[in-house]
Amino acid sequence: MVNLRPYQQQIEQKIVRALMSDTPLAVMPCGSGKTVLFSKIAGDFDGPVALIVHRQELVCQISLTLASFGIAHDLITPQPIKRYIVKQHIKHYGKSYYNDRKKIKVGGVDTIIRRKDHDFQQWAKKVGLWIQDEAHHVLRSNKWGKAAEVFKNAVGLGVTATPERTDGKGLGKHADGVFTDLIVGPDLRWMINEGYLTDYKIYAPPSDVDYTGLNVTAGGDFNAQQLSEREQKSHIFGDVAEHFRRIAPGKQGITFASNLKSAARFAQEFNSVGINADMVSGESNDAERFKADQAFRAGQLRQLTNVDLFGEGYDLPVLDCVSMARKTESFSLFVQQSTRALRPLYAAYMPLDTRDQRLAAIAASNKPTAYIIDHVGNVERHAVARDNVVDLCFRDWTLDRRERKAKGAGVENTIPVKTCTNPVCAASFSALLLSCPVCGQAPTKQERKDPRAVDGDLTELDPSALKQIKTEIARQQSPFTARLDGVALIAAKKRHRDRQVANDQLRQEIANWAGYWRSQGDQDQQIMRRFFYKFGVDLLTCQTQSASDQLSLSKRIKNDE
Repeated sequence: MVNLRPYQQQIEQKIVRALMSDTPLAVMPCGSGKTVLFSKIAGDFDGPVALIVHRQELVCQISLTLASFGIAHDLITPQPIKRYIVKQHIKHYGKSYYNDRKKIKVGGVDTIIRRKDHDFQQWAKKVGLWIQDEAHHVLRSNKWGKAAEVFKNAVGLGVTATPERTDGKGLGKHADGVFTDLIVGPDLRWMINEGYLTDYKIYAPPSDVDYTGLNVTAGGDFNAQQLSEREQKSHIFGDVAEHFRRIAPGKQGITFASNLKSAARFAQEFNSVGINADMVSGESNDAERFKADQAFRAGQLRQLTNVDLFGEGYDLPVLDCVSMARKTESFSLFVQQSTRALRPLYAAYMPLDTRDQRLAAIAASNKPTAYIIDHVGNVERHAVARDNVVDLCFRDWTLDRRERKAKGAGVENTIPVKTCTNPVCAASFSALLLSCPVCGQAPTKQERKDPRAVDGDLTELDPSALKQIKTEIARQQSPFTARLDGVALIAAKKRHRDRQVANDQLRQEIANWAGYWRSQGDQDQQIMRRFFYKFGVDLLTCQTQSASDQLSLSKRIKNDE
């Protein structure tokens, strides 16, 4: 019998309370045990429950989780899949928990929408709770929303790691979705620091794929045909296999490709360098996918190349490395794929009670670190750095609609991620760091005439440009000398004095803010960069602004947490 972890128990309590009047959406990182949590909620619910998933592999995964709680349930899935799942029950738990007369049924979204038979319709009327995994898909107008509509007398629960859509549509009922309440659990970095997930290293080797001018589809992602054409003209296929062999030798990996043709070529390249690989996709039949899955879990395959198949909900602790060879504008897809290898190996067999025990178990396992190899610039596009650590899944979540972000735009007021310019290293790291933490190489600046070109690090600014900014600040602080008369003189003196007062206040707030970060161990250059990324202007240029702008910035600095 599986027991919920403390943070899962806290979220469970919030969900149960919310279900009394709302349709909540619970947000938890990949690998945090969302399936375990909602399986427990389904088992405790007083009445029929429908568990809705979007792929047959996840029907099996959820069925096994229900079985781990000793919960018998029905399966809305083809007979061959039922037989396979029953075998897995017996293999893992010594008996089958499949029972077509039980109140809980697990089924794929497409199967549920297609079912029109009398028995199913009568059961659907009695369902009191529907639960949808990967609920960032759920809009009123799409098939996931229509699946929820099948159960007209039920309350609903959604779970996801990323409640954000590339098309900008909101998941709230007041927007485009069905959810009324957002319940946010612990974030990814907390899960890693507490030993519930494995930490990771990121590498972004140089690539010669030309992504300039790519069209974006109505769904918000890059045009697949254009991606394929650009990739076929590049060396990315050999690069992916070679860098996997160099960075993660002896490990097991999944490679995400943009299309079937590319996925097949990646598998061919892996096999050509002695790395056993197979290619699967959503177009592979169920038997082929399950066969490849089992071979990978058994260690008979070291690589699975695929097209968006193993991103969402795929629980695979033996996975060591993710290679991203599919450029995406979708933050949700990026998170689902990049964090797929973070499940610790101990999770499958060792419930550990303390943080130190969990961290020690990870360190002693065959996967003390997960590897992310990004060949397509997804990390720099979507990830941010929180202090000196690259965070793959940081957002201020909302159920509201969002405007689509322009290319290269990330989360406001956050620290970007950069890649080591040493091609042999190619590690990704926080832009706050002055040199690569892996190889020690410091990046060189080609342009130093503008503070923006040096990330606000004024020690790297061209001396003449620095002098120009300092001269303007000195002029602002000097006595008023304008040759004016009458009302114009009075007004000009007031403006000058207002700027001086505002500047004095701003300088004091900057000193307090910088003093705090210095006490946290930041060097002056790091403080300059942190200020630039946080407030969008460098430490000196901000002091040349108008009095109102300086006062406004003072308030922002004072309120910065």
